[in-house]
Amino acid sequence: MIRCAEPREVAIQWQSRRFYPDLYGGLEVQGWELARVWRQLGRHVSVITENYPDGPFRMDTLPDGIPCLRISPVRRAWPWSSLPWLRTLHWARFQRRLAQPHQVVIASYPECVIASRLACPRRPVIYNCVAVSAALAAAGVVPRPGGPQQALERLAPVLADRVTVTSRMVKRQLLDLVNLPPGKIHVLPNGVDFDRSSRARPDGDLLELRSRGFFVPIYIGRLSVEKGVDLALRAVARMAHRARTRFIIVGEGPHEPALRRLARQLDLTRNVVFLGKLDHPEGRLAAADALVLPSRYESFGIVLLEAMAAGVPTLTWRTDYPRAPVACSEIIVEGRTGLCADAFDIDDLARKLDFLAERPDLRRRFGQAGRAHCRNNYSWVARATGFLNLIQTGEPISQTCPVSR
Repeated sequence: MIRCAEPREVAIQWQSRRFYPDLYGGLEVQGWELARVWRQLGRHVSVITENYPDGPFRMDTLPDGIPCLRISPVRRAWPWSSLPWLRTLHWARFQRRLAQPHQVVIASYPECVIASRLACPRRPVIYNCVAVSAALAAAGVVPRPGGPQQALERLAPVLADRVTVTSRMVKRQLLDLVNLPPGKIHVLPNGVDFDRSSRARPDGDLLELRSRGFFVPIYIGRLSVEKGVDLALRAVARMAHRARTRFIIVGEGPHEPALRRLARQLDLTRNVVFLGKLDHPEGRLAAADALVLPSRYESFGIVLLEAMAAGVPTLTWRTDYPRAPVACSEIIVEGRTGLCADAFDIDDLARKLDFLAERPDLRRRFGQAGRAHCRNNYSWVARATGFLNLIQTGEPISQTCPVSR
């Protein structure tokens, strides 16, 4: 059981491969927002991360006075199968320098959990599990993990004092991987910066498109295979209202060249606009008619909350685990804040896009309902205090961390 005598004596160390200033992925956003809230609540917070070390390691002070140790990633010419264990020992070496028994580690990767146990066995550890490699591989997103990686993923939740996940879907994946005692896994949904998303000024170019009668759906996120943007492109190509649709794609990633080729093959060069990575996409989102999230794998989907906060209806796949490992329909309220297409059914996604294109009044109602649902149920303060209560009592504050059903 993780227990601390006084709440303000809790010192939290967040461990993740990537951190600020990389705030494009859900895990990076989650870590940064939680660290800021804990700092504002008067907790001592520090960070260990692998990115931007400038040498073997470097100490930084982040905004809000958060100390950050940046360590070099493992790049040695060893067999690929040994890298998970090398990374674990690498993390343990640096943690041993800073380990303090009164700290509570919140680790977002299995090697960080095991390294924390090696560096300081008395230190409490929470495994913040964001994905299971075997589930990603089953979805065709990544190659099947090797034996060492699978061993780490099985060992980490066993060694951790508590395990947190952002959705019931990830909880089911974890329980399929390893048998854990009842009550060890806790669902703590992500939050959103509601004020930033709800107060964003709509982008004028997108508003101008809408004023000319175009339907303007948008995708925001990484352009990688698991995000399924190719599925959305194929759906746009099959829309009855394709001619008056302008699909906006915001993001960058390894799949971008293939997506551009696919858009040309589908004769969508006039229907699709690639905007690249934007540091502040809130204005584009606020001006869109709908957010489309067509992921092949999605453990949560913070962008859905950002869309709801901005008053924009959402369109995604309906969860169908294990065939469709996407947790999106746990977040939106189908038929009230957005729509869910049958998992990976491109024709159904096209029909749902046409349905929204034909009904501007419904889009407004979805947007208004989504904004209220998001404001009432999702915040970073709720997630941060859920972690603190888990540290203090062993149970999160359930009423502050609801999950849509």
